[in-house]
Amino acid sequence: MAVSGGPDSVALLHVLFALSKRPEWGWRLVVAHVEHGFRGAESAAEADYVGELAAELGLPFALKRLNMPAELAAAGGNAQALARERRYEFLHETARQYGAGKIALAHHANDQAETVLMRVLRGTGVSGLAGIPERRREKKVELIRPFLRIYKSEIIEYVRSNHLRFYVDSSNESMKYERNRIRLEALPFLSRYNPQLPAALGRLAETAADDDAYMEQEAQAAFARIVSAGGGDPPVYALERAAFAGLHVALQRRIIKLILSCLDSGAMADFTVLEQSRRAIVQADTPQLALDLGGGCRLVREYERIEFRRGTDASAQSVSYHYKMGEGERLLPIPEIGAELRVEPVSAVSLTDSDGLAEAGAGSAVFAADRLAFPLTVRTRRSGDRMRPFGLNGSKKVKDIFIDEKVPQHLRDRMPIVADAEGRIIWIPGVKRSDIAAAGEAEERLVRLTLSRMREPASSYFTLGGPSLLHDIQEVLYSEELIQAKIKELGETLSRDYEGRNPLVICVLKGAFIFMADLVKRITVPIEIDFMAVSSYGASTKSSGVVKIMKDLDIPVEGRDILIVEDIIDSGLTLSYLIDVLERRNARSVAVVALFDKPTGRSVELEPDYKGFVIPDAFIVGYGLDYAEKYRNLPFVGILKPEIYTR
Repeated sequence: MAVSGGPDSVALLHVLFALSKRPEWGWRLVVAHVEHGFRGAESAAEADYVGELAAELGLPFALKRLNMPAELAAAGGNAQALARERRYEFLHETARQYGAGKIALAHHANDQAETVLMRVLRGTGVSGLAGIPERRREKKVELIRPFLRIYKSEIIEYVRSNHLRFYVDSSNESMKYERNRIRLEALPFLSRYNPQLPAALGRLAETAADDDAYMEQEAQAAFARIVSAGGGDPPVYALERAAFAGLHVALQRRIIKLILSCLDSGAMADFTVLEQSRRAIVQADTPQLALDLGGGCRLVREYERIEFRRGTDASAQSVSYHYKMGEGERLLPIPEIGAELRVEPVSAVSLTDSDGLAEAGAGSAVFAADRLAFPLTVRTRRSGDRMRPFGLNGSKKVKDIFIDEKVPQHLRDRMPIVADAEGRIIWIPGVKRSDIAAAGEAEERLVRLTLSRMREPASSYFTLGGPSLLHDIQEVLYSEELIQAKIKELGETLSRDYEGRNPLVICVLKGAFIFMADLVKRITVPIEIDFMAVSSYGASTKSSGVVKIMKDLDIPVEGRDILIVEDIIDSGLTLSYLIDVLERRNARSVAVVALFDKPTGRSVELEPDYKGFVIPDAFIVGYGLDYAEKYRNLPFVGILKPEIYTR
């Protein structure tokens, strides 16, 4: 518990200490105090008093002495904001050291009123009007504020009636701090118009919090409908302009805010950024633009498609390649764009319009083999490239074809151009085919050219015993290499955080067993391992909401630091139930590491302490994830074709 020595924190410590004696709760309290160094002997005396108070109660005491004036002189910045940052860093550090699951803070109803009024004066939305949350999960612990509905006058009466000694921070009277001016000037002045102003602001915060929760739920649902996340780390979040423009403006802003949060960009999601982004998306007369949103995040609009990207996006980089493909060759990998070109014979009777027989831009195209001049060349575009599109009497610049077909500008220098031995462009996959070697007479030998995403090298593992599992995968989201890189990063973080703590690592069966096997090899501190089977899925693709323990633990958890290993967090129901079970068994601390997080599917308020990837609202399989007990052994993670689970 954070104890400053003032009446609020002293009163809360007194209450929590009394409650900790109740056997059914069994709380273990730790007193934490930060001396910021702003007030010399005064703050030193407060630190000594809090230490004495902890000793009187027989509680552990953690003290951090800072020299904030020196730090501010060297680095600059807002004194109160930087002090708060350092204070919370120490509280989280102390929580990790003692394995605490909660940090108790003594904010009260008057603090809430000050916060709401201060945000109103600065300019805020509904989320800001919600004020200080009573409880919020941050990093690995839950921040709780038991006094948030209690007024300062009630706290003063409590400490006096219980003869509790406390200190008064002299800086609370200084008018150089904004919060003090709000408390000492603005609130008393405005209370002349409404004597119950603090209570009114508290009700406003409570109402706004409820409204904000509902709007956030609606925004999450809309996000799941219209936003897609592409592969990569970080992923690219994309949406179509028309779908976005059809939403209410309130949802539009929240969806942009959600995307920036998913990108973890550091971009300031203030009204200016949100509104600038929103207007850039909905306006109909701007086919292409790019906005720098700050924090390394960009909004890129190309015709009707809008993408949010962070950092260097490989798909936005120009590449150059030039390959030859001789007659009789069947496969040409194009690693620069992660694709491959396949050539296969095909009979005329099996063809349909979707085979690229005419002008349609498709992923495959059929040609008369005897009228193709081999070898074929697959390359990037060149200045002055021209093509004779099917159905057009004459040639056309490739540049103009790209513009007319609304090919995103950042893809134009990456797209493959297929030419024959005479240098004539015969096909631009997904865009146009030429009239060269067009399939015509029934007796001709035909070949189909298909451009597709490069298959995983592990695909050969799945060809035995029937059809390949890969045939059921719509799209590979995360390669084996990308998954292993993320697990290495998670292992390094866990090794630092759990040094000297000998955690009990609990694998949630069945899906997490592959992830855990790779993860524990990356953890360099001593651990113990146990297994638990908890399920709310059955054979469905959606959580049923009914949680069952299929296999319980063998190792007692009381007094242990628990690390739950999950493959994916979707609704959160299973994990929330499991955390509650372990806390009731008096675990010292409970943290969660999940390889995949699907926040759009959440039914409960839950955030993993460590996570690998935020995934789109799609049914994914592979690397331990299954559908009907299949696909766990895929070395990558991909999206399952809908027709597989809707049969």
